[in-house]
Amino acid sequence: MISKHNRTLRNAKNRTETGQTKPDRQVTRLRLPKTHQDYWKTKLQKRSYRQRDGTVSEIPEWQVRIQYRGRENWFNLGTSNQTTASQKARDIWLSLQAAGLEATLSKYKPDMYRRKSLPTVGEFLNALDEYTDIDPKTLTIYAAKFRRVVAGIKGLEGDRRKYDYVNGGSQAWRQKLEAVKLSEITPDLVRKWRKKFITKAGNDKLKIRTATRSANSFINNAKCLFAPKHLKIIEKVIELPETLPFEDIRLEGGRVARYKSEIDPEILLVGAKNELAKKYPEQYLIFLLALGAGLRRNEIDKLEWSSILWSDDKIRVQTTRYFQPKTEDSEGDIDVDPDLLAILRLYWKKSKDDFVVPGNHPKPSATYDNYRCARHFNGLTKWLRTRGITAKGPLHSLRKEFGSGICQQAGIFAASEALRHSNIRTTRDSYLDKKERVTFKIGKMLKESTLKAVS
Repeated sequence: MISKHNRTLRNAKNRTETGQTKPDRQVTRLRLPKTHQDYWKTKLQKRSYRQRDGTVSEIPEWQVRIQYRGRENWFNLGTSNQTTASQKARDIWLSLQAAGLEATLSKYKPDMYRRKSLPTVGEFLNALDEYTDIDPKTLTIYAAKFRRVVAGIKGLEGDRRKYDYVNGGSQAWRQKLEAVKLSEITPDLVRKWRKKFITKAGNDKLKIRTATRSANSFINNAKCLFAPKHLKIIEKVIELPETLPFEDIRLEGGRVARYKSEIDPEILLVGAKNELAKKYPEQYLIFLLALGAGLRRNEIDKLEWSSILWSDDKIRVQTTRYFQPKTEDSEGDIDVDPDLLAILRLYWKKSKDDFVVPGNHPKPSATYDNYRCARHFNGLTKWLRTRGITAKGPLHSLRKEFGSGICQQAGIFAASEALRHSNIRTTRDSYLDKKERVTFKIGKMLKESTLKAVS
């Protein structure tokens, strides 16, 4: 009897000989069943992460992500040999089919069933990385903020050696920091750290406000690591302290500054057309998408031509193979000016790429912010600076200007929807500026009252 796999190989070969398809090597690879170890060779990944000095390091062992009944799990295959790794990946998949998820995790992720008591900060962060679905880039950012709080509480800020990535100083500092017991980080200590952090700003009101915002940012990001949906998963792995570090911690003061426009959109648009369109077309495209559609940096970076709905005058922000929106609310269709799409269509006709803005190939598995068009973003930022924009994020100022323009035309609710914010407070607090003066007409009322008195 001919096996299913052999029939697949024979059929692929016959179609090749009759000219029906591409060479049998490609067809064979596409049609390999999951029970064959070679199928898993194309599924293996080596994830990477960015160190604080900017260098990118790759995890040497192969890993594989396997979905089972709607749940995805990463398995570290413990080897850098591709053949051995693909065999183990195949065995894991077979185990899932035969024994189910719990038995497979017990066999191939035994640490998950060895619940650690009194876990360290490092063990807590590793559990989040291993068992939850937190985006790797988001986890990297939030973990760094949490470490900053821990370092401040335990007096482990370190010296310049913590930036020594060559001789091991950075690794030694981080190991010392992550060896702190999670139970030693209490809400009272977090509050004391915040007060001390803000006190260092002295008596300067502006510095105090900035320090308060920074402390709030550290705490707010770190608190996200302790979201109930994450803790419910890792409780199987580690024993959480009775009182969590950020329990009942409220953010006080340090309100985000309201947006103050530095832009005359019409003058800026004319300048971009004259100075960027021909010489730096990539920068011009980024400019148009930020000002004309209010897109975020990563949304522009990963925007594909297929996401432009030409007949409906819309740009669709959606999950793709290379892009994950910031939140679920970030997904949606944005109504844009038909004249903007007319300009984009001219570039589309000449484009040979799937992406709207030409750039490098994306790296979806990167655990750091990786932008295809980083060079073009930097160039546009420098140009915006020359036009008098002093804000920390000149490109983001274009998005805020887009929101202010929509608000002026149709009100704050329309602006919040166009910006795809999860709540209107975010729109109100930091994204809108009045483009026209609105005053209480005292003079007009006085004139009218005088005329009434005379009459």
